[in-house]
Amino acid sequence: MGSQDIPLNETGRRQAQEAVSFLQNEGIVHIVASPLVRAEETAEILAASMDVPLSLDDDLKECTWGVLEGKPTDVDGLLGPWLKGETPKGAESAASFGKRVLRGLNRALEKTGPVLIVSYGGVGMAVKRFMGVPLEKLANAASYVCVPPQQDDHPWTVSLLEV
Repeated sequence: MGSQDIPLNETGRRQAQEAVSFLQNEGIVHIVASPLVRAEETAEILAASMDVPLSLDDDLKECTWGVLEGKPTDVDGLLGPWLKGETPKGAESAASFGKRVLRGLNRALEKTGPVLIVSYGGVGMAVKRFMGVPLEKLANAASYVCVPPQQDDHPWTVSLLEV
């Protein structure tokens, strides 16, 4: 958990290869990823297989958790208090993390789309908060299709791509 720059393991490489088969039909024309090695390697596998350009964005890095960095934690027990402003020592606050992710999301959405963002569960949850979608744990290698509203008074639609 957190922003430690750990390498992608064999399971992650296999999941990235498997993702190509169901993402290649989504019309993706650009990939934007976190520069942390596990997301970047995943994005490189996808970009090469789908023959689309890849950009890296520092603002799409996972949240920094300070004293909890890299330690197993009870995400459910931590998330609620963190969202209410209880920030672990040395960690990013929910507000600063959200602002950072929003900057990265906005830059990604400036690209001709559809755009695939390759990042982490915390980033995905922040994006879902911006869209007004209920928060839920995101599984590793889960792929969501997020469609902006066609009219101002309509919500975003988010659906999980089934493998």
